[in-house]
Amino acid sequence: MRAHRRTLGTLGVALLVVVGLQSFRVLTPSIAWYLRDTKLVPSTGLIPYALGPFLLALALPAIARAAGSRRVFVAAAATLAAARAAEQLVRDPAVDLWVSMAAVVAFLWLLPLTALRDARSFGIGLTLGLAIDTAVRGLGNTLDLSWMTSPWASVLAVALALATGAVLLASREHGEPAKASPAWLGIGAILFAQMLVLQNTGWVSAVSGATEDQALLVVAVGNVCAVLAAASMPAVTRYARAAPVVGGLLLAIALLAATAGSSAAWLLVIGGLAGGGALIEALFATEGEPRLARAATWMGLGMLSFVVLALIYYLTLDVALPLSQDATRLTAAGIVVATSIALLRRAAKHPARPVGTLAPLIAAALVLVPVLAMAGEDEPAQAPPTGLVRVMTYNVHSAYDTAGVQDPEGIARAIEAAAPDVVGLQEVSRGWLIDGSTDLLTWLSDRLGMPYTAFLGTADPVWGNAIVSRYPILTASTGFLPAEGTLLRRGYLSVVVDPLGAQPIRVIDTHLHHLADDLTRVHLLQVAALLDGWGESGRTVLVGDFNAEPGTPEIAAILRAGFADAWARGRGAGLTANAAKPDVRIDYVFHTPDLRALEARVIESTASDHFGVVATLNVA
Repeated sequence: MRAHRRTLGTLGVALLVVVGLQSFRVLTPSIAWYLRDTKLVPSTGLIPYALGPFLLALALPAIARAAGSRRVFVAAAATLAAARAAEQLVRDPAVDLWVSMAAVVAFLWLLPLTALRDARSFGIGLTLGLAIDTAVRGLGNTLDLSWMTSPWASVLAVALALATGAVLLASREHGEPAKASPAWLGIGAILFAQMLVLQNTGWVSAVSGATEDQALLVVAVGNVCAVLAAASMPAVTRYARAAPVVGGLLLAIALLAATAGSSAAWLLVIGGLAGGGALIEALFATEGEPRLARAATWMGLGMLSFVVLALIYYLTLDVALPLSQDATRLTAAGIVVATSIALLRRAAKHPARPVGTLAPLIAAALVLVPVLAMAGEDEPAQAPPTGLVRVMTYNVHSAYDTAGVQDPEGIARAIEAAAPDVVGLQEVSRGWLIDGSTDLLTWLSDRLGMPYTAFLGTADPVWGNAIVSRYPILTASTGFLPAEGTLLRRGYLSVVVDPLGAQPIRVIDTHLHHLADDLTRVHLLQVAALLDGWGESGRTVLVGDFNAEPGTPEIAAILRAGFADAWARGRGAGLTANAAKPDVRIDYVFHTPDLRALEARVIESTASDHFGVVATLNVA
């Protein structure tokens, strides 16, 4: 019976983590896109919305004293399940914001309450929950269930929410509670490293050059190692108390080396995940008196540090702060190492226990997700040669529509309406937390049946420009544009495409800066760098969001360099932004004179804040 209850406790924590992280990935884009982009709340005005739920977590001890811990636990479990189900079923960004906020508060309350039920279940359950969460996103090609509108997704999401509430409510206090300590502050930095990089298959893919399925396989294997490490810790901690320190160092190294592009990234990810599993288990394994005030305070402050690190990481792209993205990762790594060292001073009070098999077996079974995905991959069908190539440019706004809702399906339909052969994409996110952690490049490539891709991360490894193509990409090169004091780095991506039956063509995709004190001066410097990277080669198509209207000096410089505007074959003004009420033309398809534009048109859709532009070119 005791083993059964411990199994139920482990599953309860794992499901709690899955549903809690799903809710968090709805809350963050609701703040970033619905409030900021749709409701025009300034960046600094978003801080109360971001920090509010995490500050409310600190009120748990007072509320538990007034209502009783058991009643609070039941209410929080019911709130989490109901809010997650409501978010799935109601398609309204305002509802998403408030119900996800309620779900996150309930999640933050349940974390210390479940830790106080059994120290042994909590660490393993937390690690297993991270593994299950990544696998569930892998089933949707990194798109969360929250953003899917199909009936099966709704059924699965609601069933998961209800199962989480039921398992949590069915579990009973068993074993010894975890002993809260200031070391729990480190949970925020540990989760920051996990969510930003290690569980982010888009990041792993972008840095290592692996496909999304290969990256998912690497992360799944790493999660098996993490669960094994967590399950083994009680048996080894008494004799090898340095294990958490080793785990913390591995996790910190993986976070700091997260931008190093090489196949060694696979080993870093697996080692970092395994180290994280050992560290999480050691963090919560010490048993002691069930003191809710301490548990809620240290856990609450630890989770608050998680959102503060994430907030700083992304605010550096919009607001001048003393910390950079690299400095934020360094800070998180330092907290992880300090946490692991602090655990050396905590004696392992509990006796050695045999290693459980349930959690490792579940983690091992999750490896089947990427294995089956890779086994089901088909060879890409080759488009027949025609001598004509449709080239499209589309600023996809991280797949958030004009209402502030993530809608990659809307982006896919807009592209399908243009029937392009090659698409240059801007503002492509491959796993940002504020974008719902979706790898948009992989999702669109699979959804559109355009298997050839190239990507350049400009702001960091997972946000920038991308190209998807029906035709093979022969070579790819990249370059960065002068920042000139701007916070968001820009660049260009250049590929050579084989259109089959004709000579190869070069396609260059770029995105000039959108905001500066002297925007024209910045644009002219960026255009000069762009043209220098082009090198006056023929058979070239230049596409992108230039954030400049026809007749401006920067557009004139492109035309003087020898490019022609394909919109000469279009009809009307060709307005492309803002999609809710278009009044400017800032998205272009340019081409060299040795290619001939036959037609051009705007693809109207509110799936992004820009319209796409497509041009049919004779490349024979």
